Amino acid sequence: MDHGGSGPCARSLQQDPLVVCGSDIMLMILSRLDARSLASTLGVSRRWRSVASSDIIWSKKLCATFDGLIMKMQMKDY
Repeated sequence: MDHGGSGPCARSLQQDPLVVCGSDIMLMILSRLDARSLASTLGVSRRWRSVASSDIIWSKKLCATFDGLIMKMQMKDY
């Protein structure tokens, strides 16, 4: 058993998850992040930015945020 950090497991942990998983899987993973965390991934690399700036992800985030604001405003009126 290799505990020195140079075995196949250590090498796979050092690779970019976008390269290992592909953009479709990373899109699914990134879509589960909150908006602030998602925004922080935009600065990782150009490749991450291309996935993290997807309209698919951000349209859902904006709709959820907008719906949340409307709910708060409606509750405030009662």
